[in-house]
Amino acid sequence: MGFLDGGVTLSWEDVEEVITTVKTHGVLEFINVWQIMTTDLPRNHKWGDEVEFSVFHLDDDSKSVQAFLETSEILDSLVADVERLKKRNEVTQVDWRPEYGRWMIEAVPGSPYDADDLNQLLDVEKNMLLRRQHIEAKLAELGHVNTFVFSVTHFPMLGCINSIFPKDTKQNNEISRSLYTCDELICQHARFGALTKKHSRS
Repeated sequence: MGFLDGGVTLSWEDVEEVITTVKTHGVLEFINVWQIMTTDLPRNHKWGDEVEFSVFHLDDDSKSVQAFLETSEILDSLVADVERLKKRNEVTQVDWRPEYGRWMIEAVPGSPYDADDLNQLLDVEKNMLLRRQHIEAKLAELGHVNTFVFSVTHFPMLGCINSIFPKDTKQNNEISRSLYTCDELICQHARFGALTKKHSRS
């Protein structure tokens, strides 16, 4: 996942006014990074991983599984926990990012792994489990019952009747123009709506 920050996306008309500047600075940044990476050696290489967790709600009445669209509250609280640790200069073992779907949370290690230390390979699975435990604990802390965390590549019920929670979610498709799913499935971060709008018109 690339850099994510708050803000609003520009209209195409506004983009046209600055596109040359953006492209020029992008090329210059690439050249500068390339020069640093190829001349400042030896270098201690770092690496990491990311897991996209999906949060689902189990509806006892209909015995159906639904995409849980209230993960922004969970994500905000998880990020706030990490920020509190950082302010106290304590080690953060996990970190959190928004993901494309509103029922999803991206989880990454709190700091990158050292490529020169093969023993850190043994920490990856433990850290992935820790991330899941943090989300599960946060769901319980915020009082979300019948809500579960999974690591799946897709939610096969999307587009079906009664596939999202809360049930009273207002539904529209002005961004995606989808015949089957609603825009409310898209993360509210400006980047994801803009990406969807671009692809829905191409």
